[in-house]
Amino acid sequence: MAKESSNGEQHTTRPPPTPSPLRFSKFFQANLRILVTGGAGFIGSHLVDKLMENEKHEVIVVDNYFTGSKDNLKKWIGHPRFELIRHGKLVILESGL
Repeated sequence: MAKESSNGEQHTTRPPPTPSPLRFSKFFQANLRILVTGGAGFIGSHLVDKLMENEKHEVIVVDNYFTGSKDNLKKWIGHPRFELIRHGKLVILESGL
């Protein structure tokens, strides 16, 4: 396809590229069990929201609530494809150096 511009030059327009074959792979279509660490934080909770939009995936969140909050995930608590695990310790070691 050639188009003539106002200054007399010809430009060809290309069709859009075909989507990546990965878009149609089993990875994107399969039921996945996804682990999100730090899922109760700001970024993690938004990631969980996006993952839960896909009705095929199970999402497991592990967080110690050091900087996150359970309130960020309250809309998913009790959902059959969602699991929340509170885990982790914060250990502060004092050095005698």
